[in-house]
Amino acid sequence: MTFKLKPALIEKDGENVLIYPEQREELVEDALRKLAVNGNGVDVQGKAGVNFTLYELKKELERVGHTFNLNEIKEALLVCKATKRQTQHLRSVETSF
Repeated sequence: MTFKLKPALIEKDGENVLIYPEQREELVEDALRKLAVNGNGVDVQGKAGVNFTLYELKKELERVGHTFNLNEIKEALLVCKATKRQTQHLRSVETSF
């Protein structure tokens, strides 16, 4: 299996920058999963989604010991959304000698 990760292209301080997801984005994704499991999960055109406010997300992050300001949370959400992930399953080939 191969995995490719392309960074997010977002505007930061008036400039376009490439940002790879890091620990902050992982923490935000974990908090969103927690909100989804606790009743905020929704179906969005046949895909799993989560209905949340920035305040709810900030409070969930604080509950698990991580404090980010709203701008950091918004940026993390942009990075999560704009990062391109691709996995490819490689077919195993049997050979005989």
